[in-house]
Amino acid sequence: MRHLPKPLSENETLEDFLARLGHPAESLGGHSQAIHAHFFAQTLKENPWIKNIAEVGFNAGHSAEMLLRAAGVDTQMVSFDIMQHAYSHLGKLYIDARFARQHTLIAGNSNESVPTYLAHHPRQFDLIFIDGGHGVKTAYHDILHFKQAAHDKTIVIIDNVAPHKPIGHKVYKAWRQALDEEHLIHLSHHETEDYADGWVLAQYTSHSKPSAGTTPDYAHIERKLAFTG
Repeated sequence: MRHLPKPLSENETLEDFLARLGHPAESLGGHSQAIHAHFFAQTLKENPWIKNIAEVGFNAGHSAEMLLRAAGVDTQMVSFDIMQHAYSHLGKLYIDARFARQHTLIAGNSNESVPTYLAHHPRQFDLIFIDGGHGVKTAYHDILHFKQAAHDKTIVIIDNVAPHKPIGHKVYKAWRQALDEEHLIHLSHHETEDYADGWVLAQYTSHSKPSAGTTPDYAHIERKLAFTG
């Protein structure tokens, strides 16, 4: 019987595990970086009540690993991913080895799998991380589908909100559309030091807080558009 691969030791990182199995970091596509890990850790430290997390865009498992490591052993997480890469399956093996019985992975197009999952498993999440498809409609519907699974305190993090980047300009439009239609309340915008990437912190609107939050500084967020042609 063939044994499924597992981390060699408690010290083997996710990237080392994937590289050992033929998937070095440069082959993994876009994934959460160290600055995301710091942001996740700070957000969870400031909000210790977060115990139920949802994610769109598992990819190789980096963001799931960062969030679960920062959140602690009493946290449950559900990830949604199209699972089109072999390394995604390996990433899931790593997560299960590190965080036994804390993680569920749902395969499929998130615009279909998220509403289907919530119809059969109605629940509320404390933190929702959206880092899935980067088309306007896909990102917009990922945002909207999770509104039914949010409570008044739910925190939403939307990655790749960087209008000057090929991977981010459509996500930016989706985010703005959700804001303009008053589905979201803006809290803050964050970016890497060189603004190679950006993300936003938000909450969903509700009857109890229809217009809270702040107005985004669109001029600042879009400041690199003039240099990209």
